[in-house]
Amino acid sequence: MANDYVSAIYDLLLISACTSLFFYSNYYQKKKIKVQKQWGGALFDNKVVMCLFIISPYLYILLTGNVSSYLTYGDSVSRGVASSGVSMIVAELLLLSVISFCSLFFRQDRLGTVANLVLIVCYSIVTGWISGKRFMLAILIVLYLFFYLRRNPALEQRKKLRVFFPLALCALLFFSSFYLIVVRPLRDTGFNSVYEMLRVDFGRDDVTKYVIYHEFFLGDHILDYYGQSFLSTLFIWVPRSFWPSKPYQDYQYLTSSILGLPISELPAGTTPCWFEMCIINFSYFGLLLSCVLIVALCHLTDCVKSASTEAMLFVVILALLTQSIDVYLVFVFLIVLQKVISFVIPTNNTRLRSGYGHKDCSTACIQ
Repeated sequence: MANDYVSAIYDLLLISACTSLFFYSNYYQKKKIKVQKQWGGALFDNKVVMCLFIISPYLYILLTGNVSSYLTYGDSVSRGVASSGVSMIVAELLLLSVISFCSLFFRQDRLGTVANLVLIVCYSIVTGWISGKRFMLAILIVLYLFFYLRRNPALEQRKKLRVFFPLALCALLFFSSFYLIVVRPLRDTGFNSVYEMLRVDFGRDDVTKYVIYHEFFLGDHILDYYGQSFLSTLFIWVPRSFWPSKPYQDYQYLTSSILGLPISELPAGTTPCWFEMCIINFSYFGLLLSCVLIVALCHLTDCVKSASTEAMLFVVILALLTQSIDVYLVFVFLIVLQKVISFVIPTNNTRLRSGYGHKDCSTACIQ
């Protein structure tokens, strides 16, 4: 972190990524790429199916007999479900539930009723409680904002969102501080200690700089061969019993290098991000690849026809930049599944409505 050359490479990498997104944004606005947006898709245009998706994590917890584990707030380790595989399935079902809830809730013509406000608050609290992860709060905030904007609200309603952003940021910071002081208290809960931990939680420059230093300056390659952890991501659906030598996940190699422990003895995982994943897999070429692929994913997301699919790809991009991607691959599976179903069974999809009387639904994606 204190190496000026490492910091310079890191700064250039982030500037390049932001510049690439800036030029793409200008290109997008000038070309005015119009895609006829629809609310749902093969899976997210049927109310019965969406309602089943919404309650799926709670049904799963009930049927597996793990209700007692979720009576207290905490992560999977403190709840004792980390090693059973339950936490992974619950996390995937929660993501499916959130997309389904948003897709169904924000279709309504009248959102501002007291009943709707109570419903969305209660759903947010229950979902956040079951998840036990602070990142779920961030996902809920951005997806509520995403689906609300897909209604193409009038300019006055958009201006009111300026108040929403600082309030949402303060709520996220307050909750994260509360988590570090009360839920999983640090040894030192003083201001400096909490601030430093929040800095680690919200930033990923520490792991990216660590990888830059080891890969480019020490020649200490974290992986056994290039592309190793990418193989793990691509073939995560293959059980290790069928492929005993299957590569491990990216964060496991990273944590093993940091702690100097074999992967089988790791006590926890260091949160990775997209940039360090590209660097350890493709070295110098990874610096370029990380910027290009982010822009390509943004373009793919802008061009899809379904708002629910767009939202899933949006969350995948957020996860790439901030989280371990494994849980979020369920969205990739759902997107492929929707494509297959749409070819087999034609659907009468609902076009994206503005909610304010605009007849040209295609303008919603540009707004």
